[in-house]
Amino acid sequence: MVFKYPLTDAINEVQTFRGARFLHADNQRERITVWAEVDERADQVTRWLFVVGTGEEVPTFAEYLGTVLVDDGAFVFHIYVQPEEPA
Repeated sequence: MVFKYPLTDAINEVQTFRGARFLHADNQRERITVWAEVDERADQVTRWLFVVGTGEEVPTFAEYLGTVLVDDGAFVFHIYVQPEEPA
């Protein structure tokens, strides 16, 4: 199943499922959104997603997911995902 997660802050706490595979980040109706493939039978876990503007520090422990343009490209944000903790 694919879930979507709108991101509203620079640092976002997301409740998802163990093993969630983040697929894509994009602008949906002027809102930064990410989609993840999940197994709802898995345990719930917290994952952290980061919205980083061009020229800002990149979280060294996170993995790059994608780049999102907002306001017709006036703002460019790069999305990073904290790796999942081992079970």
